[in-house]
Amino acid sequence: LLLTQLKGVDGNVYALAQGTILSQENKTTGLIYNGAIIENELDFSLQEEQDITLSLYKADAKNADLIETKINQEFGQKTAQAIDTRTIIATKPENMSIVKFLAIIQNIEIDSSFKQKIIIDTAKETIIVGGDVVIKPVTITKDAFTIRIKQTNLDENQWNDPAINQGRDIGDDAKIDQKPVVVNLDNALVNTKKEPTISDLMRAMKVMKLPITDIIDAIKMLRDLGAIDVEMEIRG
Repeated sequence: LLLTQLKGVDGNVYALAQGTILSQENKTTGLIYNGAIIENELDFSLQEEQDITLSLYKADAKNADLIETKINQEFGQKTAQAIDTRTIIATKPENMSIVKFLAIIQNIEIDSSFKQKIIIDTAKETIIVGGDVVIKPVTITKDAFTIRIKQTNLDENQWNDPAINQGRDIGDDAKIDQKPVVVNLDNALVNTKKEPTISDLMRAMKVMKLPITDIIDAIKMLRDLGAIDVEMEIRG
């Protein structure tokens, strides 16, 4: 992109853009990292603001109501109001600066109900997933392999005793029960101290030297079975 003026609806130039455009499959859109230089600042004064608008990344009535309730509980008065499933407006109390008001709201802990997400690109054979997506105890059988996933009932001393817990450590307090890494495996027990996660399963299947296609199929089966509560986006 050659040097280009970026104008606002008022016709004024607010930035100059220039650089290499990065695009993927869609050739009509692209991205330039750090591609613009601000030339004209917007007229804005935070100090004069009396309220703030919170916008949820994804519309959710439960979370909007929860945020409204948490803010009102924090200030002990009707300060926030959810005007729809995505937007919450909060008005600062008198004799409090807007900066302090923002700081207090930022520190309010919210136990949100947003679903986690797994992105699978079948064409590129790539999986992107949060490491804390919990799997319910389940057994997966496909073609030549079987995997059982469960949370161990061993105490701390038993878990650390190699005579009792003979699994191969794959990290994050997860082990593959009684199986060496140097050979291809047909069956395995993924045993974890904490709740088993997708991350544990993926590492175990890699140790079993299973192809990425089998890992993708296993994750799809878990979703269809209801063993994981997660949104899944499949590309490719």
